[in-house]
Amino acid sequence: MTSGAHGRDPNTVSLIGDIRAANATSHGDLLCDLLDLACAPTFVVDCSQIELLAPQGLTMMLWVHRHGVAQGTEVWWVGLSPRHVRLLEDAGLGPTLRCRPAGEPGSTRSIRSRRSARPEPG
Repeated sequence: MTSGAHGRDPNTVSLIGDIRAANATSHGDLLCDLLDLACAPTFVVDCSQIELLAPQGLTMMLWVHRHGVAQGTEVWWVGLSPRHVRLLEDAGLGPTLRCRPAGEPGSTRSIRSRRSARPEPG
């Protein structure tokens, strides 16, 4: 995981590689810690470099989402691959998580409702 360094928004982090049972909890803990430090109403998790998203990763995403909701911060999961979007939809998380699939710049919305656009994060 990398955080908003080198000129990037400090409220944006990137997940890189595999999110699986062995690391999902530690990633979730770190994301929640970063959410606690967030200085904006929106926190963006760049998922464009995730290769494997195991079921434990889905659980972590929901947990981080709920942590953000509890403190009034919207968590956006951006850059999701089509297979990860399908995985979230199949798991029933589409109606809950705020996502922007890869290749859809400027159209941040819930993956549940592809027809109704939501405001851009930021």
